[in-house]
Amino acid sequence: MDEDKVTGFSAIENLVSKDKQDAFIEALRDRKLNVTAAAKLAEVDKSNIYKQRKYSEEFAKAWAEVEEELIDDLEEDQFRAAKKEGQDRRYILSRRRGQRWSEKQAIASKITVEHRRADEMSDAELEDLIDGK
Repeated sequence: MDEDKVTGFSAIENLVSKDKQDAFIEALRDRKLNVTAAAKLAEVDKSNIYKQRKYSEEFAKAWAEVEEELIDDLEEDQFRAAKKEGQDRRYILSRRRGQRWSEKQAIASKITVEHRRADEMSDAELEDLIDGK
């Protein structure tokens, strides 16, 4: 690719304008990493967005930061849900953070769930259960 004599950047690095890149990054955050929806919202061609990420280190870094931020949020949500529901939810996170959340990883997550019938519980126990205690 020929370099621009003024900026020193190749044309592929500037395939998507800086304004459109910024709009895409915001849309990617708003659309929870849905690239197709973010590209539509930012009014850019999806294939050009992928090319821009491949050839622009700055754009790729911004994209990766959004991914990390949203995966952190997902991880937090899954942890809260696992505590509340008593289920192991590592499978949801294992696709993006395999080293941390894969089944092969030795993570001790033992949650004991006590099953009792409501008619066997006292009023205080039922109120605690309703209040999430």
